[in-house]
Amino acid sequence: MHITELRLSGFKSFVDPVRLVIDAGLTGVVGPNGCGKSNLLEAVRWAMGATSAKAMRAGDMDEVIFAGASHRPAREHAEVVLVIDTVGVKPPPGIAPAETLEVSRKIRREAGSTYRINGREVRAKDVQLLFADASTGANSPALVRQGQISELIAAKPENRRRVLEEAAGIGGLHARRHEADLKLAGASSNLARLDEVVAEIDAQRQTLKRQARLAERYRGLAEELRRTEALALHRRWVEAGQQLAAAQTELRTAERAAAEAAERASAARRIVEQAQALAPPLREEELVASAVLRRLEGERIGVARDLQEAQGAVARAVAAIERLAEDAAREARMHEDATTSLERLDTEGADLAGADDALALGAARAKAEAADAARVTVDAALDALLGAANRAAVERATLEASAREARARLARAEVRLADIAREFAATTAPDDLSERLAAANLALAKATIAAERAIALADDAEGTMKAAEADWQSAQAGFATADRARGELAAEVRALEQLVAKPMGKAFAPVLADIEAAPGFEKAIAAALGDDIEASLAEMAPLRWAGAAARKTVWPAGVTPLAPHVKAPAALAARL
Repeated sequence: MHITELRLSGFKSFVDPVRLVIDAGLTGVVGPNGCGKSNLLEAVRWAMGATSAKAMRAGDMDEVIFAGASHRPAREHAEVVLVIDTVGVKPPPGIAPAETLEVSRKIRREAGSTYRINGREVRAKDVQLLFADASTGANSPALVRQGQISELIAAKPENRRRVLEEAAGIGGLHARRHEADLKLAGASSNLARLDEVVAEIDAQRQTLKRQARLAERYRGLAEELRRTEALALHRRWVEAGQQLAAAQTELRTAERAAAEAAERASAARRIVEQAQALAPPLREEELVASAVLRRLEGERIGVARDLQEAQGAVARAVAAIERLAEDAAREARMHEDATTSLERLDTEGADLAGADDALALGAARAKAEAADAARVTVDAALDALLGAANRAAVERATLEASAREARARLARAEVRLADIAREFAATTAPDDLSERLAAANLALAKATIAAERAIALADDAEGTMKAAEADWQSAQAGFATADRARGELAAEVRALEQLVAKPMGKAFAPVLADIEAAPGFEKAIAAALGDDIEASLAEMAPLRWAGAAARKTVWPAGVTPLAPHVKAPAALAARL
């Protein structure tokens, strides 16, 4: 095997892409210590499939990627490409023959390595076998690293043997033999596991036989259960029919009660209508009588008021006349007193006329003057009395006129009162308004009582009708429920009668014989198939599986279909 070219990118100290051409003959790399000469050999071994990070002088495989420097950032991947001359080299299976093979290994930080041969991704083992067949490889002694000569001198016999085998070109055979040993060990383990599986299947077969016997017993019990359920359903059907008849009877009773209540309500309504028809004319007559009475009462009150006023005026006139009479008497007495005083003064004047006594004359003159003053006073009083008498006469004439007018008004009031009395007497006749009003009031009272009684009867009838309607609706609901239950029971009875009347013959094997279930799923199968577990796959069977196709179903989270756990004929695919 001849490596003609080495390309590096991001591997250890080779941060930039580097291409190293290896021509025929001897190629050497010369440089001071630490310049990266050993990194070239490690790159070749790494591309050949080295798996030991310690052999790469690293703590882990990601350390072969350039980690960065003070003036260069770190890289995220590294790649090494080996270009090999294919003379004498057999390419791996699946790789087209070519003049050269490009073997590359690329690593990404924290993502692992990928291998490619001529651009096609391969396994690490394919690369290792490629170089092992050429008597070389990542761990081959042909790649002499620093300090390896001394290791070969002090090597153990096993290591020397490996060197000789590689020199002889049989290193790839040892690698394939190791792989074959691993495959043989895996096959032996699989055989042992197969024996365990066969034993387990045999145990399952015994379990299934026992389950088949239990299923046969289950079929017998299921048949008995169907018959019992059929009898129970028949009894429920009979009871439902009886309940239906009772509900119909209650319905008819409720309908009759509702009809009677409706008749009573209509009769009450007719009574109310009749009372309401009688009420308007009676109310009109009552209104007319009330208006006449109010008018007559108003006139009577006016006449009484006029009478009282006339009587008051007469009383005041009489009192005024009495006062005038008293004033006239008092004036007459005053006149008489004045006349008497004048006569006495005249007499005294005559007596004093003949006396010539000066003292007596002075006294007489004084008395005369006093008499004159008294006379003046009396004359003034007389004049006042005459004025008062005149005024009294005028007032008397006025009062007499007022009295005459009052007497006339009293006479007219008495006449009007007599007319009102006659009219009132006329209204008290047997066929007058009072009796008609009383009759109207009595009829109105009777009509009101009848209306109230009719309204009460209507309310009672309406309540009875509502109760009857409620009973009717309840009876209707019970009837509907009973009818629905009867229909359901009738359908169940027909289905059970058909099932019992047409049992599947023993000549057709049930599908249970062709079902194999995983352990623990027997009850699930029994629940899924139910009574259909007795159906057969035969086309002539009275109860058979037609073989519906399974539908594509999106199951909810946590739900597992039964089909992956059961071996069953394809006719059961849809059910499972």
